[in-house]
Amino acid sequence: MKKIILLLLIVMGITILIPLPPAFTQSSEINILLNQKPLATTVSSIIENDRIFVPARNIVEALGGRITWFPALKLLNIYIDNHTVSLVIDDP
Repeated sequence: MKKIILLLLIVMGITILIPLPPAFTQSSEINILLNQKPLATTVSSIIENDRIFVPARNIVEALGGRITWFPALKLLNIYIDNHTVSLVIDDP
């Protein structure tokens, strides 16, 4: 009886040490597709409060645009063709 209990404890101990397969773990890797093609980014995307934040500069430049950042104003200007988009950080 003691051998069975010891064997059971050993099997349980080994089972606990085995890592979970990828199907049961959550991946934090975020892949960005632009026009059905993967977009390489210099900064990793993050998930915060069920929202995905992606680096704007890589996306805008891949679309042929440019970005200017004004840190004192927390202002981001995006220029693509003849269009300008201005975003103010923390502005409701």
